[in-house]
Amino acid sequence: MLGATTGRTKLGRRAVGFLLAAFAGLTARSGRASVVIPPENLGELARRSELVVLATAGEPWSEFRGQELVTVTPFVVVETVSGLAAPGDVLEVEVPGGEGEDGTALVIEGSPRFATGGLYLLPLAPAHDGRYQPPMLAYGILQHGDGPDGAVLRPLPEAGALWLLERPDGAPVEAVTVYRERALLNHLAAVAGGRRAWNAAQVQAADAAGLAPDQAPPSGCALLTASNGKPMRWKTFDSGKTVPVAATRGGDSTLPGGGLAELQQAIADWDGIPATSIALRYQGETDYRLSCSSSFDTPKANANVVVFSDPCRDLTDLSGCAGTVAYGGAWASGTHTWGGTSFNTIVSLYVVVNNGISCLSPGLLRSVLTHELGHGLGFGHSDDPTSVMYRYCGNPIGATDTGCAQYLYSAIGDKAPAAPTGVAASDGTSALGVQVSWNPVPGAAAYTVSRRAATDAGDTSEFGPLAATSFDDTEAVPGRRYLYTVRAHNAFGSSAPSAADEGYRAEPPRSVDLVAPATAPSGAAYTVTWTEVAAAVTYEVEEASEPTFAAPTVLTVSGTTATFTHTVDAPQTFFYRVRPRLATAAAGAAAPPSNVAATTVMPAGTVTGRVAARRVAGGNP
Repeated sequence: MLGATTGRTKLGRRAVGFLLAAFAGLTARSGRASVVIPPENLGELARRSELVVLATAGEPWSEFRGQELVTVTPFVVVETVSGLAAPGDVLEVEVPGGEGEDGTALVIEGSPRFATGGLYLLPLAPAHDGRYQPPMLAYGILQHGDGPDGAVLRPLPEAGALWLLERPDGAPVEAVTVYRERALLNHLAAVAGGRRAWNAAQVQAADAAGLAPDQAPPSGCALLTASNGKPMRWKTFDSGKTVPVAATRGGDSTLPGGGLAELQQAIADWDGIPATSIALRYQGETDYRLSCSSSFDTPKANANVVVFSDPCRDLTDLSGCAGTVAYGGAWASGTHTWGGTSFNTIVSLYVVVNNGISCLSPGLLRSVLTHELGHGLGFGHSDDPTSVMYRYCGNPIGATDTGCAQYLYSAIGDKAPAAPTGVAASDGTSALGVQVSWNPVPGAAAYTVSRRAATDAGDTSEFGPLAATSFDDTEAVPGRRYLYTVRAHNAFGSSAPSAADEGYRAEPPRSVDLVAPATAPSGAAYTVTWTEVAAAVTYEVEEASEPTFAAPTVLTVSGTTATFTHTVDAPQTFFYRVRPRLATAAAGAAAPPSNVAATTVMPAGTVTGRVAARRVAGGNP
């Protein structure tokens, strides 16, 4: 069966968009979507729950409660976080939805499904007949798993199907992520008991920087959803194929170039997002015609086309550059699974653009087309005001759009990236820090660098997430050796740590002691000398006629001496200082300048002497 979902873009005082769901015939037997108002964080959920236990799931069964099918799962308590339950107690947990013996099925999106033998952290509320139920369906339930640094607890995949409403009090909601199991159990017990405030940073797992395979899309990412409650995406890109996109011939005749350049830029905006499989390809112009058979005409399925100038006059003409500018969406047929979630499979996309859009700047038209093509890729309206998919148009592709695209269309599929290779840490080449670099990892959206002191396993630090494949550790203690590892992350999790490489930060260069003659005869050469600095390649010697060095003459030498000659008719003082330049560009002028020394050149016949210069105030700029 086919279904279409559409979004429109309007312009008023600002460009406005809304989503019109027009799917037909896409159902999964009987299906309903679920909406929850989430707690501020996991700690609040634990405080509000009757019980919080770590328990092992037994064999579930389904039964009717009145006209409603429910699934009951027995759990054996392993550990109690809060509430009146003891290890070994058996709790029956009831959730909505299930399958009857006659084959009747009730599917509740967001209802948890437990695997027999699985270990789960369960927040529970009282239900009927002494049973318990999760207070927010799958939200806040965590499943035991293995992480790079030991046992972790991860959200259920079913939680991704829940619609989360904004809290009435407007309080921000902290995303449920991946946690270190033992740390979370201890912390939640203290929070639920009122002995400690919730602090996610103390219990998050190392791979929380990337989303686990069974997590919801990144924060701020909204997906188009059909009447069956399922989101939408292209499966075509998963096999490396491209999706051609054409424009109606001539585009909009009121625009220079018909708006076709802006369309190609919009296509390039989505194609240019790194670490994704998105591959839209502009196919030029076509003679495609709408049927004009309804009040809301859309291109038919399997025609990826952008229709300019609203040929069916479905849209009210813009008045004073206000009104509906465009609508876009996608056709879908069938379903497939991605990242543990069932998606409607997009088979084509479309955009219909109103006439009279010459009032739009090229940049705004490009943003509108990027926005509408985003609907064709399966993205809904984001609540991030910097996103191109925000309900008010005018933004370029932003960080939220990048994260959403890397989740929905990961370049390596719905799996975590491989461990980075080629990790290299600098060995004392810079006094400014340790330079760490590594090879790019296909499908990686971010990286995390971990540092451990070579002689002290307790001295550890972590830096990230990082977008680049290099990092300057300016916090390393000079002279101390460290082991550096790197993890790669994407929307589906984190890689194992890379092989470690040792590096260290150079000791900061000591200050330079400069010696110059106190006086020198006119016309005779005299020498300025200074102490050697380890790792210095050259030295910059500055000479000035006044102590502020406002306009110095600079001489670059490789040794530790410099010779000067001046001819004067009256005594004149020259001031000197030296700056070491270290071996690497990254180090720059890491060493401070020397003290300031002065030599007074005397006319012929004047007695001169040589003394070591003292360090004077104002020697450093």
